[in-house]
Amino acid sequence: QFPEDDGPTAHPVRPDNYIEISNFYTSTIYRKGAEIIRMMHTLIGPDAFRRGMELYFQRHDGQAVTTDDFVKAIEDASKQDLGQFRLWYSQAGTPELEVSTQFDEKKAELRLEVSQHTHDTPGQSNKQALHIPFSIGLLDEDGNDIAVQLTSEDDTPAAGTRTLDIRNNRETFIFKTGNSCPRISLLRNFSAPVRITSKRPPEELCFLLRYDSDPFNRWEAGQQLAMGQMQALIADKNYQVPDSIFDAFAEVLGNSALDQALIAGIFTLPGESYLADNMETVDVEGIHRASRRFTELLAQKLENQFSVIADEKEIDTTYSFNAEDVARRKLHNLSLSFLMELPDSKYVELCLNHYQRADNMTDSLSALIALSNHDCDACNQALESFYEKWSMDVLVVNKWLSVQAMSRLPGTLDKVRQLTRHDAFDIRNPNKVRALIGSFCGANQAQFHAANGDGYTFLTGHIIELDALNPQIAARLLTPLTRWKRMDGERQSLMKQALETILAHQGLSRDVFEIASKSLA
Repeated sequence: QFPEDDGPTAHPVRPDNYIEISNFYTSTIYRKGAEIIRMMHTLIGPDAFRRGMELYFQRHDGQAVTTDDFVKAIEDASKQDLGQFRLWYSQAGTPELEVSTQFDEKKAELRLEVSQHTHDTPGQSNKQALHIPFSIGLLDEDGNDIAVQLTSEDDTPAAGTRTLDIRNNRETFIFKTGNSCPRISLLRNFSAPVRITSKRPPEELCFLLRYDSDPFNRWEAGQQLAMGQMQALIADKNYQVPDSIFDAFAEVLGNSALDQALIAGIFTLPGESYLADNMETVDVEGIHRASRRFTELLAQKLENQFSVIADEKEIDTTYSFNAEDVARRKLHNLSLSFLMELPDSKYVELCLNHYQRADNMTDSLSALIALSNHDCDACNQALESFYEKWSMDVLVVNKWLSVQAMSRLPGTLDKVRQLTRHDAFDIRNPNKVRALIGSFCGANQAQFHAANGDGYTFLTGHIIELDALNPQIAARLLTPLTRWKRMDGERQSLMKQALETILAHQGLSRDVFEIASKSLA
């Protein structure tokens, strides 16, 4: 949702105007809208939130209501003033938090300063300060949680997470500590949909990755570590990733006390689109090169650990659907995908064997995805056999289309063009359009943004064709082109030209017109 908040189509969760109501089905309205409700839960606590929900249904069950009716019920039940909080519904954009800390060893105090700022968005400027729930924790030098106690408080609270209220553009909090400076864990449980712009040094992130008791922040530390190293590789092809980074990831991978689902989440590295979202000017080739390089280095350094996890002899292949087995399969398949980044052909054989023995769709598709990035006869045969086996199952065939559309192999666009003429594809079926065209244009950044602009031409033609059949899906497919101002000069020109071509089409729907015109404004 953050890219939408930063782009030309940014809008509040409760928009006050529109051209086409169908364009209301956005990430902002659904995902950010859900986060606003979760923030209320965080601010007032689960018991008060439950009372608020009961009051809401008591007052409004069966009625057509507004967001204000919902907030009023929560407010009345909790006896808390949510007046300022309501700005989340009317103000567009992602708040950015600048965070700084200062430790006073003599006083044994930690000073935390937090400032908030929201950039101007189309039609909105001079944003007001929001009421932000900001959950934090403090860790001692051994990684244990300690009490988060303000200097103004006499009673020591229990160690763990504490939620602070950020209401002003700048807030200061001073905490009692011991003689050593604690590590601070920020925005625990992703307590608000905000960005923290302050950069943390790699050693702090390694510490949090190893020890933070908050699962979200442990995952986030891994994401920030990986992204920081990829950004360094983008800036310098010869950059050497410190061994301390790999050591921290290795410790997580070998930690048997950790939930395997969390480990799998940590090793799901930031994607190329996420890296692009964090650059002022997107370096398509640099991002792709750096992402591949860091993934390959991680695979090299942790090869032995990944091999143990991926070894077919180490797992019971009998399928069972429960949380533990779901996590085990996820980690197993991730390990296999890392090994497939290495040049050793034995891992291709291992992946093929895993594909052939798979007794569930998770394992089968995961192996197929890894194989789809390798140009070999056996890999192509796996794709063919998958289709032959599942050709009568429409939903599975859609997965087959997506796998090929997201391949990083050269010539993927030509393959996608061929698939648009395949019996498995139907331009009139929205799910098939999303699976093939949407996956290529939205999830295959390096191929879609090829320097020759062929990806833009391909998408433009299909948007115009789809607009006459299904304006809603055509408008959704426009999203990659709306970010043209973030690209380098030549790509900007090509993407802008594509949008202008779409706008110039006679009989254009209001759905597509609204998105395209706002993108060019």
